[in-house]
Order: sequence, then C-alpha cells, then structure tokens
Amino acid sequence: MSLQEALANCNSYDKDIPWRRIAKQHGVVRSTFTRTYRRETQPHQHKIIAQQRLTPQQEEELVSTM
Repeated sequence: MSLQEALANCNSYDKDIPWRRIAKQHGVVRSTFTRTYRRETQPHQHKIIAQQRLTPQQEEELVSTM
C-alpha cells in the first residue's frame, strides 16, 4: 500500500478523518501522510525544480546551443 492510496482513502470521509488508522492500514508514517494531505510538503522533484537557477526550458536551450 502507498501514500497515494492512503490519500485516496481520505476522500471517503466528510470530516473527522481517522489519520492513525488510515496510516497504519496503508503502512505510511502518519505525520508524512497528514502533512502531504494538507499540502504542507511537496514532492522532492518539485523542490529540486524550485531551487534551480535556470528553468528546465532555459537549461534545454543552453544545452542545445553548445
């Protein structure tokens, strides 16, 4: 089971999501699960892109001109 499946499971609840139970069922860390659900975290790839000095398009242009 994965974090994505645990997040999808949250959609079946209107309120009072049982965070611990869902995390345990899906084998994920509760704190990571809740932070991801609340969008307090971002995927590692998004973080890398945000820290780049050049955008991927600029980088591609630069490489193609070399």
